[in-house]
Amino acid sequence: MPISKTRLLGAVLGLIILLVFGAGFSAWAQEQQGGEEAEKAKPTPAWLKARQLILENEPGQALELLNAATEANPNNLIAWHLKALAQAASGQSEAAMRSFDVAVLELPLGYGDYLRQRGEVLVDLDRKQEALTIFEEAVVQMPNDPAILGGMAKLLMLEGINMDRAEKLALRAVAVQPDNPDYWLTMGLARQAQGKNAAAVVSFHRVLRLDPESNLARAQLLASLKELTPQEVSRLLGQSRKKK
Repeated sequence: MPISKTRLLGAVLGLIILLVFGAGFSAWAQEQQGGEEAEKAKPTPAWLKARQLILENEPGQALELLNAATEANPNNLIAWHLKALAQAASGQSEAAMRSFDVAVLELPLGYGDYLRQRGEVLVDLDRKQEALTIFEEAVVQMPNDPAILGGMAKLLMLEGINMDRAEKLALRAVAVQPDNPDYWLTMGLARQAQGKNAAAVVSFHRVLRLDPESNLARAQLLASLKELTPQEVSRLLGQSRKKK
């Protein structure tokens, strides 16, 4: 049966569409695949490798990468920030402070963490008054960050000033991160310093539940227990039995 002109024309048009659009789709697919392969072939930035090394507790290796990165591009603020952390972890506190000074223009979203990290290095350098100023700003920037709250509380406790505020900051920290024994220890020491020995015993007991190897918590728990009256001890024992 002869093919009609209409069917023949339709077949020809279909073939043209297939050739044109099929070739176009194939080219687009090849271009996409080539783009993905090129993306995979791109080298990982040095600062990203360094960050992973810091997380893996290899600050020395990270520092080698970051020294090269900041030398190649002195405006790489992320690299300077990470370099400060690697230097601090390597015990190079003075050098870390110089790197923090360069990284101060880091992205605002990370400003609270930057302040906390800088404050911790200042504590290591025994520049606690400067650290207090830094932590005060960090608390304003990130008022619900447990690391900042706990760090500020610990600093106040170490300096022996405003124990009431240290206790409240530690309370806020454990409310966000209740499984951190350091915050409970700070709270216990702050309570103990205020003569709140019954409350301190509760805090130290919590520390030992989370970290049974804490000799400081054990010693301070005994010290606070010795200060309690028999009635207070009975009350604490009663509360403990009810919880069980």
